Amino acid sequence: MPGGILVATLITAWRWPGLGGTLFLLEKLAVAAGFPILVSGRKPVSTGVMRLLTLAAPLVAAGVTLLWSAQRGAPVGPPGTSPL
Repeated sequence: MPGGILVATLITAWRWPGLGGTLFLLEKLAVAAGFPILVSGRKPVSTGVMRLLTLAAPLVAAGVTLLWSAQRGAPVGPPGTSPL
């Protein structure tokens, strides 16, 4: 299920960078809130922090980059195509 949500966000971001960036940041918040609950008490805190950074940092980078791209009005879609 989480992989499917990530793929759906990626497809959305391909067409609408602003919306995709927002969705990536919301997914980061979901990971940041849910992951500690799932692993609490099972591993040392340092392991949890590193896993959280590994899972959430790419979502933040993608979200911020997509929002920045949407603000600049960068072209959308693959090269050589025009937006609908």
